[in-house]
Amino acid sequence: MLDNLPYPIQSEIFTLSSSVGDAVIDYLCGILENIGYTAVSVDNYDTSVIIHLSECNIEAELRVDRILQRFEVVARYGDYTVLPCNGNWNDVLVYLNELHNGINNN
Repeated sequence: MLDNLPYPIQSEIFTLSSSVGDAVIDYLCGILENIGYTAVSVDNYDTSVIIHLSECNIEAELRVDRILQRFEVVARYGDYTVLPCNGNWNDVLVYLNELHNGINNN
């Protein structure tokens, strides 16, 4: 399911015996920045990591659910909440990229 992340990254994210390290969080944030988002802040909890994102008028929260081993995104455009997305890392990247391109092309 998560084979689109390098194994060391995937392993650290979903190993509950230790917290997610800064290098892994930086790796995820770097990929998100490459598609146009800025990581505003990160909440690193025992069972989840939440990355707060911003891009022009889009505000989003990317949640890494370490127990269910999946990613979830809830995004807002101005006053509107956009349908959420959950799935693997690739699903989330496709969703965020389409949201970015759809909003900016209107």
